[in-house]
Amino acid sequence: IQRRSVRIEFDDGFSIDAIPAFIIADAPNGNELYEIPDKVLGRYIQSNPKRHREILVNCVQGDQLSKLRDIVKLTRRWKRDAFTANEESPKSFHLETIVINLLEGSTLGSHVEELERCFKELPQFFHKPQLPDPACPNQEQQDQWIDAYLLDLNEEEKALIIGRINEATSHLTEARKLESEGRIVPAIERLRNIYPDLPEQEPEKLLRERKKSYSKPVHATGTAKPWQQK
Repeated sequence: IQRRSVRIEFDDGFSIDAIPAFIIADAPNGNELYEIPDKVLGRYIQSNPKRHREILVNCVQGDQLSKLRDIVKLTRRWKRDAFTANEESPKSFHLETIVINLLEGSTLGSHVEELERCFKELPQFFHKPQLPDPACPNQEQQDQWIDAYLLDLNEEEKALIIGRINEATSHLTEARKLESEGRIVPAIERLRNIYPDLPEQEPEKLLRERKKSYSKPVHATGTAKPWQQK
């Protein structure tokens, strides 16, 4: 049980966050609002999960929405492997909101380029709360903000999060450089420092198969795509 959601984990490692929400029948100004329980505050707050989805969908041009979703998922996935169960870690929705804010209206580059871009900017969002909930009518109430949980972290815990972000940024920067040089397989291998369970990618498979057929050195081409699944 998390602050405002319940995480459901499956045997294959897949997980989802379910948010209990109860519609407010007489919401002011005809707005569609829901009451959501907040474990820390010990009371219900008003928000609208549907509004959050609309913000994501409208963040970029339609043909780039799939890539944006990939980048959001990969940023959230990084958190799973970067922190132990006993360590304070970023909230998934906080990470998602930051990525959307950073990439809104952008023409997206490669997945690795955009991940590097986001991770370089992430540290500035972990010093103090600064992201009101766009779906919450009481945005002046800081304890309802998306990143309100930062108020409960001490400086050491915040420093740990920022340190892990910087480590990931270093790997992403190197992977992006390798990708730009056409060294795709080394780029993918570098990404496994962040995504250790990354399955074999097409350039790796191609290189492996060619090595079986030829004795001379060969180089795989393409792009590093950590979002590809078997």
